[in-house]
Amino acid sequence: MEEKEKVPLKKRNTTKLDMCEGPVLPLLVKFAAPLLVTGVLQVLFNAADIMVIGNFGSDHSLAAVSATGALTALIVNLFVGLSVGSNVLCARFFGASDKKALSDTVHTSILFSVIIGALLTLVGVFMSEPMLAMMSVPTEVLPLAALYMRVYFLGMIPSLVYNFASAILRSVGDTKRPMYFLTLSGVLNVLLNLLLVIVFNMDVAGVAIATLVSQTVAATLTVICLMRESDDIRLIPKKLKISFRRFTQILSIGLPAGLHSTMFSLSNVVIQSSLNTFGADVIAGSGASGSIESLLFTALGSVSQAVVSFTGQNYGRHDFKRIRRAQLIGHAIVFTFGLALCALAVIFAEPLMSIYADNPAEIAAGVAKLRMIGIFVFVYASSDVAVAGMRGMGCSVAPTVTSLISVCGLRLFWIATVFQLPEYHNVAGLYASFPVSYVLSFIVQIACFILIFRKKSREYSLRASQAQR
Repeated sequence: MEEKEKVPLKKRNTTKLDMCEGPVLPLLVKFAAPLLVTGVLQVLFNAADIMVIGNFGSDHSLAAVSATGALTALIVNLFVGLSVGSNVLCARFFGASDKKALSDTVHTSILFSVIIGALLTLVGVFMSEPMLAMMSVPTEVLPLAALYMRVYFLGMIPSLVYNFASAILRSVGDTKRPMYFLTLSGVLNVLLNLLLVIVFNMDVAGVAIATLVSQTVAATLTVICLMRESDDIRLIPKKLKISFRRFTQILSIGLPAGLHSTMFSLSNVVIQSSLNTFGADVIAGSGASGSIESLLFTALGSVSQAVVSFTGQNYGRHDFKRIRRAQLIGHAIVFTFGLALCALAVIFAEPLMSIYADNPAEIAAGVAKLRMIGIFVFVYASSDVAVAGMRGMGCSVAPTVTSLISVCGLRLFWIATVFQLPEYHNVAGLYASFPVSYVLSFIVQIACFILIFRKKSREYSLRASQAQR
């Protein structure tokens, strides 16, 4: 039996946020606000790649960068999703004041991120071109796309280390310092984009190198931050080892979360492969629109990230009333703030697309996609709040299975059936699969959360009553 040392953790540290006490709404807002800023900055800095390459790159550069997005996400999201497991476990142990388990989770997480980052680097460097060719990337775009993807994957170790390290900080309520680090690295990314693409004419390679350097800076700062911590999330290099117990717990929560993201990416790869048959202008326009959609998803996703950590900490104390209240408030925030944000994106679709490209055909293609999909983003973001609640309670398989059916399955079914009909075999017919899947996912995930919440609360009530006898 593993002996647990339960000593009160230093929760009054100003960088930490104990979400087990106090009004729910102010805590969620306080936690989510830096995440919102961080996410928006991250998307904007990534958008700088597309803006610079779209305005100053060669003829097919924007299409090349856009063509890699779905495939890159497919490969990376599985492993980035594992950081959810680290976040939930650390939040739970922090809430329960389980000192040793928290430290073991931190060191297991960081070492694991380095190992999988190295493996992904090898995959990206050696398999980029064959995988892109399988996606029917146009021959005039393929060499540039493969070059961008190879250089991008050289940064997998720092990318994953940053994701896991920032997940650890978020688990104890520290969302400000990851925001500061990302801001600094993002500014560096933009400056390097301008320097390498405009001054040195390095085209897509320059954009990828800028991303690699900025990710390395963010990862380095976050690791230094963990190493200088004074409490039990402190990272001590000589303690880096894989705790089998914590590793399996991370996998049990994080692997379904990673598969959840991967299933989305898989359906997007299939959609991207179909989209590639409509030419470089449509590919470029879709990539530009995708950047705005990512901005919307990321801004609204800050709420679900807050709900994950909030639920994890309160689940450690078995406070189901606060978990339920966080759900209600989370959905209310997404519906009010999200609807307004999505409406603005749709209304100003044309000027937004003009920032990314100067080719009228590319702009038109991006506007068409954003106006068809953008307004529905808040619906899917609300379903993510329900998913966050389930993961925070340690239940990660159910939302993955339901997403597989309601989103990925529906999109693949749509492409195999509806999209094949002559009247729907066009770009609009392809994009229509997105809003339909968003609405279905919302319905399914809300129902799933209600069932799991009731089951977990009943189980705890039963154990508590038996313990009192």
